[in-house]
Amino acid sequence: MASITDVVSTIQNGVTSFNNLTTQMKGSFNNISSQLTTLQSSGVKSIAGNTGAFTLSNGLTNVGNDIQIAAGAWTVFTPTVTPSAGAFTTVSASGGFYTIGKLVHFSVTITITAIGTASGVMSIPLPVGTAKRAASVIATETATVGTSGYGRIAATGANINSISKYDNTSYIANGAVITLTGIYEQT
Repeated sequence: MASITDVVSTIQNGVTSFNNLTTQMKGSFNNISSQLTTLQSSGVKSIAGNTGAFTLSNGLTNVGNDIQIAAGAWTVFTPTVTPSAGAFTTVSASGGFYTIGKLVHFSVTITITAIGTASGVMSIPLPVGTAKRAASVIATETATVGTSGYGRIAATGANINSISKYDNTSYIANGAVITLTGIYEQT
């Protein structure tokens, strides 16, 4: 059994810990209050109690008390498709992307009509900027076999490279249609 001195000491330690926590929480609340005051003074409404929608920043909106991502319209882009060897006779690509802050979401469709001497894997430029870190891209061939695959975005890279089937074989074939989709962070 613990002595009365030990019990009192334990209670005092608990009170001290509670007081420290209270001080930390008060500091956090004061910081949040200061940030809200700064936002309100710059014309931004607070979320609490809001009944209408308003834009926060970078595509974020508040509807009721829910913050939602409002990406807006996609921007169209037409990347050039490059094989790792040879050259295509006829190939085209079209896609779209949207950004939220530095985050870029994209989708691209590559249509190979005539392969010519092209072989190996393919690459296309990113729709905008360069990647801050490495990322993977999902690929699917939709016209002939329906094979899944991937592409790679290197850190600080400006291209989607190594576009190939899941088993590292080539997508390059007459009549192939490959759809890519992915997300990356711009530098």
